[in-house]
Order: sequence, then C-alpha cells, then structure tokens
Amino acid sequence: MATFRKKFGFNTPVRLSYCHLDKPYANTSFNQEPRYSARILIPKTDKQTAKLFKAACAEVYENTKGMDEYEFEELFTAMFRDGDKTAPKGKKYSNECHGCWVIGNAWNSRRPVYQYKDGTEMLDPSDELYSGSWAKVGVTIYGYVKAGNVGFGLGLDVIRKAKDDERLAGGVNVEDYDFTDDDDDDDI
Repeated sequence: MATFRKKFGFNTPVRLSYCHLDKPYANTSFNQEPRYSARILIPKTDKQTAKLFKAACAEVYENTKGMDEYEFEELFTAMFRDGDKTAPKGKKYSNECHGCWVIGNAWNSRRPVYQYKDGTEMLDPSDELYSGSWAKVGVTIYGYVKAGNVGFGLGLDVIRKAKDDERLAGGVNVEDYDFTDDDDDDDI
C-alpha cells in the first residue's frame, strides 16, 4: 500500500522557529541525515488554520494503514502542542511559543522552495527566513507506523516570506545601531 500524503498550505502567516533553512543540519546525537527544517508556530488566535490543519491530519490518519489502532487525539497532540504548557520531557517552551500552537519540526532532506512575498524565487534564504520571521508554509503531511513508532510527519516543501519580526536566535539587527554619516575629520 502506498503511503498516503496530504499537501497542506498554511495560508495565513505562521512564525518560524529553530530554522535550518540556508543549509541542511544534522543532529549528531540522533544520527540524523542532514536536513532543512523549521518549527512552525501558529498563534492561538488563528483558530481557522488550527482547525484546517487538524482536519488534514485526520484525513491522513484515516488513510494510513495501522494508524487506526491508535487514538487520533493522542497522535495529533504529540505533534501539535500547546506552547503555554509543558514541552516534551517536562521542559518549558521558550517565550516565543507562548500564545501559540507549536508544531514540531517540518523537514526535508532536499532544499525546499523559498519565495519572497510576491512569489518570486528566493535564492539565498539566510538573511530573509530566520527564526522569528513569518511565512506562509507548504508542507506534506504523512503518517508513519514503523518499528513501533507511530505518528505524523511533515515534509517541508515551500516557504513564502510574509514579514520580518524580532530574531529569536540572537544575531545582529543593523537597525539597532546608529551609524551616522559624519564627514567631520576632527581627531578624537
């Protein structure tokens, strides 16, 4: 039986976190293959997007052999978490997750398509798509039942930049500095 996959577009902007979009990243402690990835944060005020995403996951659940042996809500909430509650393994979510639904990493071993707001291709996402920026995101939802592991996965397909916001990973914001164009040649 072929794996059922559902294309889903987050048509209202979501916030990106834990981005590895300019080059693939491998978590060596889990022996992962290098991958492009991002965590997706949906503001809780966007109830419609949350509802549509849950319905898409329900469709995958209904069409993936073996998933029906498990409770949908349990599988769904393992991936779609409340950022105001405790994160997996008893840890607290970071501040940017508060007031949001947190979707674990969407990833792809192949480079996703990156676009500017107008839909034109973005060749270098390193300064445009960062942890903290907002984007419309296209993913492929799939279910898996393999070697005792059951759940939902998200393939990261398309990221269309929506707007800038505060960087979550630190970094430098040039606007924080007051560089004046001073032609004064006085010695200090």
